[in-house]
Amino acid sequence: MLGKQLLARLSDREVRALRIGGIIVVLAFVVIVGPKWWSNWAKVRSEVRQMQELIEGACSGRFNPAGLASMVPVFEMPKDLETQKTSFRDEITRQLRQAGMPNTPLQVETASRQKIGGYSKLCLKYKGTCRFDQLVEFLALLKQNPYYVGIDELTIRADTKVSVEQRQTVDVEMVICTLVK
Repeated sequence: MLGKQLLARLSDREVRALRIGGIIVVLAFVVIVGPKWWSNWAKVRSEVRQMQELIEGACSGRFNPAGLASMVPVFEMPKDLETQKTSFRDEITRQLRQAGMPNTPLQVETASRQKIGGYSKLCLKYKGTCRFDQLVEFLALLKQNPYYVGIDELTIRADTKVSVEQRQTVDVEMVICTLVK
């Protein structure tokens, strides 16, 4: 009602100017915001289409991207204590050797009071001195171990009183765990 009263007070020329101004504002909005909105909408639609194709491929069994097997860790099901202990120790020793870390005897610690999903935890304690890059390489190789579950403790000590070049040598203590029946 108020709008009609205001329009009644305006001349035909002023009403025409308001209409043209409104049309110009709407056109400016469409020209400036429209293309950005449309490109974003097209991008979202293409991403949705790609995801739908991926899901359809996975449901039909055609889904097998290159390198998927290398990205998914392989875990051996826990065996009895002696078998698992031997296999786990041998694999850790091989990975230590592969990383160039000194092969010190691994101490076995069984944590039978800790049950995880009905399995007991078996830990190997490593204590030695190596270069920092060897430790990093070993930790990167560790995920390939089919018996590896996790690292409970990792302590790295470097002597701060020596030069930076010598500081690359660190003392390492770590407890690496697996599961046993």
